[in-house]
Amino acid sequence: LQQQKALAYLYQNAETHVMNIVRANTQLNGLTALANIHDAIIFKNKLKVSVLNKIHADIRQQTGNEFWLLKEKQLHRVLKI
Repeated sequence: LQQQKALAYLYQNAETHVMNIVRANTQLNGLTALANIHDAIIFKNKLKVSVLNKIHADIRQQTGNEFWLLKEKQLHRVLKI
């Protein structure tokens, strides 16, 4: 049980570090996050490829982990009447 807790802590800590890198990069590019939800950040518009590439490069450089990969997903608003 202790090992599972330690592993969960390390994963969450690494995930937070990565999300902080994403937030810093998007702020430098003048983008404002609409929402931060655990391991997701929601923007009004799709990120430019150049911004996404820079984020990936920074994540890999700062964490030393070549396996981090961000995925984009387009969300659609549902209007209830």
